[in-house]
Amino acid sequence: LTITAPLDNATIPMGPGIFDVLADVQPPLKEAEFVALHLDSTPVAPPQKIAKWTLTYVTRGAHKLEVRRVSSPGQVLDSSAPITVFVLRPSAR
Repeated sequence: LTITAPLDNATIPMGPGIFDVLADVQPPLKEAEFVALHLDSTPVAPPQKIAKWTLTYVTRGAHKLEVRRVSSPGQVLDSSAPITVFVLRPSAR
Protein backbone atom coordinates (compact mmCIF):
# COMPACT_ATOMS: atom_id res chain seq x y z
CA LEU A 1 0.00 0.00 0.00
CA THR A 2 1.75 3.13 -1.26
CA ILE A 3 0.75 6.73 -1.90
CA THR A 4 1.88 7.45 -5.48
CA ALA A 5 0.71 11.08 -5.76
CA PRO A 6 1.50 13.56 -4.51
CA LEU A 7 5.11 12.71 -3.69
CA ASP A 8 6.45 12.98 -0.16
CA ASN A 9 7.43 16.57 0.70
CA ALA A 10 5.53 17.89 -2.34
CA THR A 11 4.43 21.50 -2.40
CA ILE A 12 0.86 22.18 -3.52
CA PRO A 13 0.99 25.51 -5.40
CA MET A 14 -0.87 28.70 -4.60
CA GLY A 15 -4.60 28.39 -5.05
CA PRO A 16 -7.60 26.94 -3.27
CA GLY A 17 -5.79 23.89 -1.83
CA ILE A 18 -7.29 21.38 -4.26
CA PHE A 19 -5.29 18.28 -5.22
CA ASP A 20 -5.66 14.56 -5.93
CA VAL A 21 -4.26 11.76 -3.81
CA LEU A 22 -3.60 8.42 -5.53
CA ALA A 23 -2.53 5.12 -3.99
CA ASP A 24 -1.25 1.82 -5.33
CA VAL A 25 -3.02 -1.04 -3.57
CA GLN A 26 -1.13 -4.33 -3.69
CA PRO A 27 -2.39 -6.99 -3.42
CA PRO A 28 -5.73 -5.84 -4.84
CA LEU A 29 -8.59 -5.30 -2.42
CA LYS A 30 -10.66 -8.32 -1.50
CA GLU A 31 -14.46 -8.13 -1.60
CA ALA A 32 -14.84 -6.98 2.02
CA GLU A 33 -11.86 -4.59 1.99
CA PHE A 34 -11.76 -0.85 1.39
CA VAL A 35 -9.25 2.00 1.43
CA ALA A 36 -9.51 5.14 3.52
CA LEU A 37 -7.48 8.33 3.25
CA HIS A 38 -6.44 10.11 6.44
CA LEU A 39 -5.37 13.75 6.50
CA ASP A 40 -3.56 14.59 9.73
CA SER A 41 -4.89 11.33 11.26
CA THR A 42 -8.52 12.22 10.41
CA PRO A 43 -10.48 10.30 7.74
CA VAL A 44 -11.40 12.55 4.80
CA ALA A 45 -14.27 10.36 3.54
CA PRO A 46 -15.91 7.01 4.23
CA PRO A 47 -13.84 3.96 3.17
CA GLN A 48 -14.13 3.24 -0.55
CA LYS A 49 -13.05 0.77 -3.25
CA ILE A 50 -11.18 3.26 -5.47
CA ALA A 51 -7.77 4.51 -4.31
CA LYS A 52 -8.22 8.09 -5.55
CA TRP A 53 -9.40 11.12 -3.62
CA THR A 54 -9.75 14.79 -4.54
CA LEU A 55 -9.09 17.03 -1.57
CA THR A 56 -10.53 20.52 -1.60
CA TYR A 57 -9.75 23.64 0.40
CA VAL A 58 -6.95 22.04 2.39
CA THR A 59 -5.64 24.67 4.77
CA ARG A 60 -2.26 26.26 4.37
CA GLY A 61 0.73 24.50 5.94
CA ALA A 62 2.19 21.02 6.35
CA HIS A 63 -0.13 18.01 6.35
CA LYS A 64 0.37 14.28 6.83
CA LEU A 65 -1.38 11.88 4.42
CA GLU A 66 -1.83 8.16 5.03
CA VAL A 67 -3.92 5.51 3.24
CA ARG A 68 -5.30 2.59 5.22
CA ARG A 69 -6.66 -0.74 4.04
CA VAL A 70 -9.67 -1.56 6.19
CA SER A 71 -12.10 -4.45 6.53
CA SER A 72 -15.85 -3.89 6.28
CA PRO A 73 -16.15 -3.74 10.12
CA GLY A 74 -13.50 -0.99 10.07
CA GLN A 75 -10.47 -2.95 11.25
CA VAL A 76 -7.16 -1.55 9.90
CA LEU A 77 -5.43 -4.31 7.92
CA ASP A 78 -2.52 -2.31 6.48
CA SER A 79 -1.42 1.28 6.10
CA SER A 80 0.88 3.20 3.81
CA ALA A 81 3.94 5.02 5.00
CA PRO A 82 2.76 8.54 5.84
CA ILE A 83 3.83 11.36 3.54
CA THR A 84 3.94 15.10 4.13
CA VAL A 85 2.64 17.74 1.74
CA PHE A 86 2.97 21.49 2.03
CA VAL A 87 -0.01 23.57 0.91
CA LEU A 88 0.63 27.17 -0.14
CA ARG A 89 -2.38 29.45 0.12
CA PRO A 90 -2.68 33.19 -0.25
CA SER A 91 -2.75 34.81 3.16
CA ALA A 92 -5.39 37.37 4.04
CA ARG A 93 -3.87 40.80 4.60
